[in-house]
Amino acid sequence: MEIGFAEVAYCILLGGSVGLAQSLLGIGGGILMVPLLPLAFGLEPRQAVATSLTVMAPVALLNAVQVLLKKQMSVKRVIRLASCSMIGGALAALATGAVEPRILVLTFGVVTLWMGVSALRRRSLGKVDISDSWDYPAGFGAGLVGGFTGLSGGVILVPYLNAIQSLPNPNVVPTSIGVLALTSLAGAVTFAIETSRGVTAANGEALVSYMHTGIMILSALTVSYFGLRYQSRVSHRFRLAVVGTLLLGLSARSLYQALLM
Repeated sequence: MEIGFAEVAYCILLGGSVGLAQSLLGIGGGILMVPLLPLAFGLEPRQAVATSLTVMAPVALLNAVQVLLKKQMSVKRVIRLASCSMIGGALAALATGAVEPRILVLTFGVVTLWMGVSALRRRSLGKVDISDSWDYPAGFGAGLVGGFTGLSGGVILVPYLNAIQSLPNPNVVPTSIGVLALTSLAGAVTFAIETSRGVTAANGEALVSYMHTGIMILSALTVSYFGLRYQSRVSHRFRLAVVGTLLLGLSARSLYQALLM
């Protein structure tokens, strides 16, 4: 199926926004894709989650390789967080098939409201001494959020990593990107397997809109290249302020949409 110029332009803009959110803020890109994909292309909520993860996975993997080579990533922490986030992401991705679209949208709204308040509150708090053992439940929670809502878990990881006293601020985004790469990959592979088995969305269409993902991935990769160069210059307070504001706005819209469904 051919896509028009307007759709191509929208894919480029949306992909660029994803690349910027992931490389500069470390929050992935699902925060933008999940609510906007249904509006732009009429995708069903589960399709939006699947497409979001499919776009983010290759972008996050390439970004993770770059920050790893620059030795900006806390590898041990990534392993602890990702080992549980991948499990949580895969389980949540499978669970979305048994949940009504309205519940997915409502869950998205409630989760983003809670995380938005937490991110803004974290701006006024200092770093604390957090045991490494907390990485496991934090990773699992990020995975559940990513697989169930398509947010990739970065909106949980960034406030959590910013609060850790032993993790320098310049290492927060690179470490988050490393976890996002593995978590998004787990969710994307799960949806790809379901698609190969003939599983479809509630509207009878394929779970992943492959027609648009290629353009969004190319755009996201291009923008994220520049975002990675400047992410260390963005203060963690400003990063949390942006994340919190975005989350509260998306929460309000999602809760309103759920009431109308």
